[in-house]
Amino acid sequence: MILDNSAHDARATYANGEKRRQELIRNAFSVFASRGIQGLSLRQIARELGVSHSLILHHFGSKDGLIEAVLTERMRLQQPIREEFIDRYGWFDAVPHILEYNLTFPGILKLDTRLRAEAASPEHPLHTYMADMQRQFTQTISDELTRENAAGRLKPGLDLNAVANHIAALVWGLQDAWVYDSTLDMPGILRAYLSLIAVDPADGAATP
Repeated sequence: MILDNSAHDARATYANGEKRRQELIRNAFSVFASRGIQGLSLRQIARELGVSHSLILHHFGSKDGLIEAVLTERMRLQQPIREEFIDRYGWFDAVPHILEYNLTFPGILKLDTRLRAEAASPEHPLHTYMADMQRQFTQTISDELTRENAAGRLKPGLDLNAVANHIAALVWGLQDAWVYDSTLDMPGILRAYLSLIAVDPADGAATP
């Protein structure tokens, strides 16, 4: 009996290709996290990763495709960290801790800041991706504020949509400022703002 191995071979080829792609993303994440991408061409990135630029083009299509994959991987890696911090500290205390954690990846923070400026143009290949990411970030904050408000941990009378946009803008603005002054205490400034909208635990929970 002659077995057709073509389907098996195709699955094996796909699995190997996906494994290689994930390896490239992890290695690129390490490179970008430590030094960013400013001034790096696709060929230079390939040299940093120890591969040919044609391999990057094969898996990602372009330098921007690789960057998008790295940013998506960053979100995936950070999700369990965010959840752990929220479970451990509660949302108000977790947010500055998350920002502090992000400082351990300075290259990624600089990449974020640069892309927010560059991708503002609708013609930029990453415009839609960055716009979606910012909307999702603001929506996540809004959802958390809604839960905090329902639990009576927010001062009464707040416009939660406005506050969500305030916090998102503050985080982005702090990151922009940090690029110019790395001594900036981003977590401390964020804590100071959050203290303005949170009910003091000594006063007890507010009535939503």
